[in-house]
Amino acid sequence: MSSLWNIDCVQLVQTTVIAFLLLAVSSHGQNSTTSGNTVVKSACAASNEQSTTIQKTDVKYKNRFLLTASLSNVQFDARLADPDSALFKSTASAFETEIKSLLRPLIQNPPPSTVPVALDVDVILFQERTNGLTLECVLSLDTDQKTAAFLQTQLRTVASRSVNYPNFVSSVSASVTYCLRQVIQTQEGALTWPVTRVGQGTGTEELCPVGTRYVGERSLGHRSCGWSPESAGHATWEPYVCIDCGQIINVDDALEAIYNEIRQNSSVVMDGVRRAAALLNEVTGITEIGFNWVALILEFVAGLNPISTELLDAVIQLLSNLLRQDTQTFLLAEQNSRSSTRAVQSLATIMEITTMPSSVYEYISVHSNVAAALLDVPHSRIQNEWISFGSAVSATSDSPLSEGSVGIFTGQTLTLLPNTEAYVHVKVDGPVSTGTLMVRTMFVVYHNAKLFQSLNQPSSMTSSMTSSIAGRVVSADIGATQNPELSIITRFKPLESGVTNAECRSWDPSLNNGHGDWSTPACTRDDGTDDTSGRVKCQCDQLAAFTIFAKPSVGNPDDVTGVSAFVRVAAVLCMLCLLAAVILYLVVKELRTRREFQILCYFFFTLAAFHLILTAGIDQSGLGCIVVGALLHYCVLAAIGWMGVAWVHLYDLSRRRPWSVTWFMVKVSGPVWGIPFLFVIITVVVDPNHYITPTQRCFLSSDPIYNIIVALILPTILIVVLIFLAFSFTARNVILDTETKLEEDPEGIVNQDDPSLKGSKIWKLWHKYVLYLALTVLSILIFVFAVLMANSTQGGAQYIFGVLAIFEGVLIIAAFCVYHRDVRETMLIKLGYVNGPESKKFQPYWSTSNWQKKNQRSVLPEAVGNGVGKAEGDKGKKLYLDNTQGSGAQTNQGFDPTTVPLSTIEMQRMGQNGVNSHASNGIVVEADYHGPPDMAEDEL
Repeated sequence: MSSLWNIDCVQLVQTTVIAFLLLAVSSHGQNSTTSGNTVVKSACAASNEQSTTIQKTDVKYKNRFLLTASLSNVQFDARLADPDSALFKSTASAFETEIKSLLRPLIQNPPPSTVPVALDVDVILFQERTNGLTLECVLSLDTDQKTAAFLQTQLRTVASRSVNYPNFVSSVSASVTYCLRQVIQTQEGALTWPVTRVGQGTGTEELCPVGTRYVGERSLGHRSCGWSPESAGHATWEPYVCIDCGQIINVDDALEAIYNEIRQNSSVVMDGVRRAAALLNEVTGITEIGFNWVALILEFVAGLNPISTELLDAVIQLLSNLLRQDTQTFLLAEQNSRSSTRAVQSLATIMEITTMPSSVYEYISVHSNVAAALLDVPHSRIQNEWISFGSAVSATSDSPLSEGSVGIFTGQTLTLLPNTEAYVHVKVDGPVSTGTLMVRTMFVVYHNAKLFQSLNQPSSMTSSMTSSIAGRVVSADIGATQNPELSIITRFKPLESGVTNAECRSWDPSLNNGHGDWSTPACTRDDGTDDTSGRVKCQCDQLAAFTIFAKPSVGNPDDVTGVSAFVRVAAVLCMLCLLAAVILYLVVKELRTRREFQILCYFFFTLAAFHLILTAGIDQSGLGCIVVGALLHYCVLAAIGWMGVAWVHLYDLSRRRPWSVTWFMVKVSGPVWGIPFLFVIITVVVDPNHYITPTQRCFLSSDPIYNIIVALILPTILIVVLIFLAFSFTARNVILDTETKLEEDPEGIVNQDDPSLKGSKIWKLWHKYVLYLALTVLSILIFVFAVLMANSTQGGAQYIFGVLAIFEGVLIIAAFCVYHRDVRETMLIKLGYVNGPESKKFQPYWSTSNWQKKNQRSVLPEAVGNGVGKAEGDKGKKLYLDNTQGSGAQTNQGFDPTTVPLSTIEMQRMGQNGVNSHASNGIVVEADYHGPPDMAEDEL
C-alpha cells in the first residue's frame, strides 16, 4: 500500500506541474498577442502616485528664486539639451560649484546674528543664444529674509570675481516659472517630463513603441504646467493624460506616412527623419517598397538648402539603421527603383550643402553602421596637406563603428596610422575651383557594403571561387566645380583572415545602366614596404567609394576553420590521462601532502585544461575565438611555469641541506599564475585579433610574427634556461654526492645496495630526473606543434600534434602513476602488499650493542659517551648509535639492547643533517624534516 501511495503522489505532482506549465504557456501566448495595444498604454494609464516612484529635480530649500545667467565664454552644444548627458551634468556641476562658493559668503547675516544662511543652486536647463549660452537655475535658501533684489546685487559681485565665467550677466526673479524635470517610474516603464515653462504643455520623452500607428511620433502621455495654488508665483505640474498610440500598422505604410507628412510641411523634416530612423532601429521587416520611401525621404532632404549639422546627423542615423536590413532587400530595391544608388547620391548632396556653425571647420557624425565627416579647408592649405579619414580595427570583424574608432587627421606629411582597418588619404595636387573661400571635403565609412552591390551576382556554381568584398567601404569627395588633380591612397585590413589575391576596387556609378558596379581601372594595389602590417595599400586617381575584393582561401574549408577528428580524439585521451593522474594525487593523502606531487598536480591540471579548451573551442569565431585563444595562451605559459617550479624542487632535493622555505606552494603560485595573465592582458590591449590566426583558428597568430616571439617564445626560452640550470646543478649535486660516498666507502661495504656508487658518470642521473626531462621535452614539442597547427592549413602539424598528445598521456600514466617509485610503493602499501614506509626509514636510538661485521671493522665506531642514558644494570657500558632494533642475530652480545629515545634537540640536529630522510642509492630524495621540530615538511 505504501508503494502504491507513493506512485499516486508522484503522478499527482507530475500532473500538477504539467498543468501549471501549460497554463503559463497559454498565458504567455495571450499576452504576446495583445501586447500591441495594452502594453503601450500601461506605462501611462496604469500609473498613479500610489503605485509609482516619482523622481523630481532635487531642490533643497523652501524659499526659491529663478536665476537666469548668460555665459559668453561657453558655446552651446546639442548635448546640453539632454539632462542625462555627461556634458550637461559636468557643465551644470561646474557652474553650481562656483556660484555657491562665491555667493555663500555674501549673503550671510551681519553680526550680531551668528546663524548661517544655507544656499543651494540647481541648474535646470541650457538654452542657445547668439554668442554663448543661457542657463536657468533655481536658487534655494533656508530663510525668507532675502529678496530677489538683494540676491541680484550680490550676483553682480560674484560675476566680477568669477574665474570660470567672468562677467556673466544674471537676473533673479522671485517666481520660478518652470515646472521642473520629473521622472515617474511605473511597473511597465518610465514617463519622463522635461522642464516646461508655466502655461505650456508637453509630452513624455518616451514615444510610442514599434508596432503602433504613431511609432516614434507621439508621446505616451501629455500634461500641462500651471501655477501652484499653494506657493504663489511658483509653477507646478497638472495631472497628466495618456495618448493613444494607435493600432498596429505595416512598417512600409509608416514610412510612406512620414514621407507624405514632411513633403506637405517642411518644418517637420527633422522630426520625420528621426521618426523614420527610430522605426528602422526597431524592425528588420522592411521590404523594397519601404526602401523606396526611405530613398524619397533622403531625396527630399537633399532638396533643402541649407541643412544643419543636426539634420545631417539624423540622416546618418537613418542610413545606419537602414543598413540593419536584410541584404536581399537592398538588391530587390535597387532592381526595382534604384533605391541604393539614390540614397548614396542624396547623402553626397546633403553633406555638400550642410552648413556648419560659425568658427567650426570640422564635423564628424558616428553611428553603428555609418560614420561621416566634413572638413572645410582654406584654399591656401588644401595643396599642402594630406587629409586622412577612416576607422580603426575592431575586436571582431562584425563590431559596430564607434566614436573612439573613427577619426580625421590632417598634416603636411602622410602619417601611416597604425591599427587601422579602412582608411583613405587625399591630397590635392592642382588648383581647386569651389566659388568659396573654403574647400569642402567629405568622407563616409560604411560598416558593410549593402549599399554598393552589383546586380550581376555570380552564379552559385562559381561564387565560391569568385572574389567578393573583403573590407569596409570608405568614400571620399570634394565639393568642387571641376575635378581637381588628386593623390589618393587607401588602406584596408581584410575583415576575415585567410583570404587570397586581394585587389583594390572603386565604385563606378555609371556601370550597369546607372546601377553602378565595382571596377579596378581607377585603383591599383601598391605592395610597397612602407605600409603597416597586414593592410592592403591602394593607389587611386579619382574620388569614389573604395574597398578591396579577395578570394577565399583554397583547400578544404574544414581544414581552415577547424581541426581533424584525430586531433580532437588525441587531445581528449591525453586530457583523460592527465585528469586520472590529478585524481590519484588528490585522493591518496600520502601523495597529496608531498610537495613534489602538489607541483605535478598543478602541472597536469593546467595541461588538461589546455587540451580541453583546444578541443572544444579552437574553431570558434569572432569574440569567442579571442577568448579561446587567450585561454590557450594562458594555459601554455602557466604549464611552462609549473615545469620550471618542478625542476627547481628537484634541485632542492638533490642538495644535502634542502632549503627551509615555509609556505612554498603559496609563494610560487602567485608568479606562476599571475605572470601569464599579464602577458595575455598585454596581448589583448595591443590587438585582440592576435588571437585569431590566419587559418581562422583560435590561438596566437603568426601574423605578425613578433606576436608569437614576444608573447610565447621569449617567456618559454627563459623557463627553459631555468630548467637547464636546475638540471645541471642537480646532476652536479648527484655526482658530487656519489663521489663522496665512493671515497668514504670504496668497497661498498656500508652501501652494498647502491648501484650508483660504482661506475658513476656525469650523464648517469637518477631515473626520476630522466622521466622529468622526457616530460618537459614532450610538453614543449606539443606546444610548438599546437602553434603550427593553429597557423597552418597543412595536415602534417595536426597529426604530429595528435601523436605527441597520445604519447604524453601514455607517459603520464606509465611513468608518473605506475613506474614512479614513491607512487608505486605508496599504492602497494595502500593495497596491503607491503608494510608501511616506517620500515624504510632510518630510526636512530641509543643501544649498548657494539655492532661489528666479520672483518671486525666497526660500522659505527664512535662511542657516544659513558653513563649517559644507561639503563639499570648496564652501568659502565658504552652507548652507540644503532639501527638493529634489538636483533640478537645482528649483534655479538646476543641480548636485547636497552634503548633510550633521542631528545628533541638531537632529532632536530640529525634531521638538519639529512639523517632522518628517505634515501635511494645514497641520495637524499625527500627529507622528512626541514624546519623546526614542530613542523613537518609536508606542512610547508
